[in-house]
Amino acid sequence: MGLSGALLIGKSGLTSSQVGIEVTGHNLANAATPGFHRQSVHLGEARSQQIQQGIFVGRGVKVLEITRQIDEALENRIRGGISDQAGAAADVETLGQIESVLNELSGVDISSELSAFFNAWNEVADKPEQDSLKQTLIQQAGTLSLRIRGINDELGNLRDQVDAQVDESTRALDKLFDSFAQVDQLVVATEKGGGGANGLRDQRDQILQEISEFVDVSAVEQSNGSFDLYVGSTGVVLAGENRGVEIRRRTVEGVLEVDVVTKDNATVLHASSGRLGALVAGRDEHVDGAVKALDDFVGELIYQVNRQHSQGQSSVGYTNVTGTYAVNDVDAALNSNEAELDFAPGHGSFEVLLRQRSTGDILRKRISVDLDSVDTANNTTLTSLAAQLNGVSNLNASVTNDKRLNITTESGDYELFFANDTSGALASLGINTFFEGSSGLDINVRSDLSPDRVADEIKLGEEGYTTNGNAISIGNLRSKGLSTASGLSLTDLWNRQVEDYGVRLGEAKGRVEAETIVLDNLNAQQQSVSGVNTDEETINLLQFQRAYQASARFVSVVDELFQTLLGLI
Repeated sequence: MGLSGALLIGKSGLTSSQVGIEVTGHNLANAATPGFHRQSVHLGEARSQQIQQGIFVGRGVKVLEITRQIDEALENRIRGGISDQAGAAADVETLGQIESVLNELSGVDISSELSAFFNAWNEVADKPEQDSLKQTLIQQAGTLSLRIRGINDELGNLRDQVDAQVDESTRALDKLFDSFAQVDQLVVATEKGGGGANGLRDQRDQILQEISEFVDVSAVEQSNGSFDLYVGSTGVVLAGENRGVEIRRRTVEGVLEVDVVTKDNATVLHASSGRLGALVAGRDEHVDGAVKALDDFVGELIYQVNRQHSQGQSSVGYTNVTGTYAVNDVDAALNSNEAELDFAPGHGSFEVLLRQRSTGDILRKRISVDLDSVDTANNTTLTSLAAQLNGVSNLNASVTNDKRLNITTESGDYELFFANDTSGALASLGINTFFEGSSGLDINVRSDLSPDRVADEIKLGEEGYTTNGNAISIGNLRSKGLSTASGLSLTDLWNRQVEDYGVRLGEAKGRVEAETIVLDNLNAQQQSVSGVNTDEETINLLQFQRAYQASARFVSVVDELFQTLLGLI
């Protein structure tokens, strides 16, 4: 082997120590770089050389590889933690905005306006002779309706805002998938199946973490070093090619569906977490859910008040009244889907009271509403109901061109009242009602309602008469348990809706806190595996420095031996 072999040994020591110093310096330089994984140089003994039978001499050291310190299972858990935390944070943001829209406990909320509305009915019941109190009642009902419509509009604006965030997040996600695919191709081209493109792999992992903020993504490494990315079971980046993602909106059975789909063939991505996944789910569950909850409450409020109001009497009867609600098919049963009434009536009856003003005589007639399931062929339709009313003396009924019920008296000497409606047909058709509309979008006080049309009285014939009975009954709706609302009163029904969103917000905040703790723990574990410890790197630097100095001294000694040898020649 000789002195030339010794020089090669010294050279290998210098080279390996130099590589070690460079790797250590690279680690120290990137100690604060986001997404950087500490690198380690792995040295190995060079294969020995046989100088005679059974005797081998070492040939120095060689650099085996430079690797990233990474735990792939831990990285996957961190990406999952990022998605879960981002999803919970998006829920908090959406639910917090809904809470702000509802604005309960502020004094200008639905609860306050609802309480003032029922208080106004109680005041009318206390002094039914004062029209000013009835005018105040109408104004308060208008204020309540305005507040409800305002909240409905604000929820609609919030839905538009969430839609804009969904669109923005989807565009950002698509760009990240593009960036990931480009870097993934560079990794494959650089490594050529041999590994070692550590910087590019760090860059690719950093993009992958950014993707995880939007959707829960899984990465599957292929034999050539490429990563295929999946959202749920759907591949998005395959073999370094991005299929692309976009938003698809379509109406299915009257309901707007919003999905994140691939650009190439519109495969739906089922993201269970991440900001985008939470926004898409939250739009339906939280925002649309809040609109539905408002509509459910408002529908119950309108129907219950109208049902009670419609069978009471005002100080002045009707000579002409037209329902506020139209049917879709005048020959369909009133409770059928074909009729399409917002509030379907049931089987029962109601009474019409026709009073002759000149004599004070009252004609009382029971009108049947046949909507049982025994003989469906004879179920009451709008046409048959009008015909039945036409059978009452001095009363005419017809169906208007826009498919609403109209009832008139034959002369101004007769005035019409209604009573004892067990079917709810009067409220369903909008006869003698207080509110019009059916949801948070269109609730309002009946447009032609005046103080003398407020049905605060109950007339039970010529002898029985109360001037405030109906006002008391409507005021009692504040706390009366309703079978259509699972035994809840109107006040309790709204409070339950508000409480539900308060609970959701609290749970979402709890999830954010829990996911933050989990993610912090995972990041701490990652730092222990992949992070740069400057103290350790300083020790490594000293070790490589001393190894380099020793190798340099070794080369110097060998060089002196060479000089001595040359001097002997």
